[in-house]
Amino acid sequence: MSVQKNRPTISCSKDCNQAAAPQELSMVVKHQEEQLNSVKESLAEMEKKLREANMVIKLQEEQLNSVKESLCEMEAFYNVSLKEAGLAAMKDFYKEKLQEERSARKEIEEEFKSFKDRVAGEVDLALKTGNSENMNNPVNETRLKEMYKELRKDWARIKPYLQADQNNPEEIKASIQHRFQCGAGEIKQKKELIQLAFTLNEDTQASQKVHEYTKLTIHNLQLAVYYGFKDTAGQGFHRQEGQTHDDSKDKLLSKCHWLSGLLVPNNPPLQPDWKNHHPGQDAWNFFPQEITAECATSLCQDHSENVVECSLTFQHPDLNQSEDNMMT
Repeated sequence: MSVQKNRPTISCSKDCNQAAAPQELSMVVKHQEEQLNSVKESLAEMEKKLREANMVIKLQEEQLNSVKESLCEMEAFYNVSLKEAGLAAMKDFYKEKLQEERSARKEIEEEFKSFKDRVAGEVDLALKTGNSENMNNPVNETRLKEMYKELRKDWARIKPYLQADQNNPEEIKASIQHRFQCGAGEIKQKKELIQLAFTLNEDTQASQKVHEYTKLTIHNLQLAVYYGFKDTAGQGFHRQEGQTHDDSKDKLLSKCHWLSGLLVPNNPPLQPDWKNHHPGQDAWNFFPQEITAECATSLCQDHSENVVECSLTFQHPDLNQSEDNMMT
């Protein structure tokens, strides 16, 4: 009996369990849904924060790029500025150095020019006052002797005309010698005045310089005489239309006066050797073959009293009245 009574109880408990299972499952599902929703909400919240973080990151990246660009611009600017500053400093440095080099070069050039001028002056002075003959000098001894030979050739050209005019050879000879004496005497006086003006008693280096420049002054006097009558003397003695024999004779006498003045300043002085000249059979052979130094001093001394009467200018050495009378 007891067994039979328990069977319904077991059946009821079984039914109750069967009725409770769906309910628990539903609660589990509901719980899981709640958890899922919570996860979804968490994911949505995380996604939202991620988007915000991405926006922040993007903004920061933009700002960083802007900063980078600014830094690049600043770097480029400062690089150019520093480069320009460096170039400017370098330019100023080399400009200063270049100016220093130019100044040094100018100073060296001035010193060299001064040295060259000084040496040139010393050389020129030595050539003009020394014993050596300067071939560029138009009145050196060789040239003077050549001019004397040209004078003798001029005489040979006009001599036949004077002979044809029945001139007295002794008077012509006296006129020629007189002209040589006058030219020599005038220049000898000027030469002595120059030497007197620059005379120093002490034998010092300064005195030696003064002596050299005195000789140079005498040489310049010789050049002044040369150029004062050079063009006229170089015209020659070829007869031209309207020219008389007396004109040729006057020109010859003027050239004698001029050449004699050139011979005296030479070192040593030169003159034709009248005393030792032997004309031979030709009474018109007046001019000695050579000019020498031995006869120059005696020529000027023997006729020093006649120098005042020979005051002829070298630019226009025309015959004076007394000489005209002597030859007529």
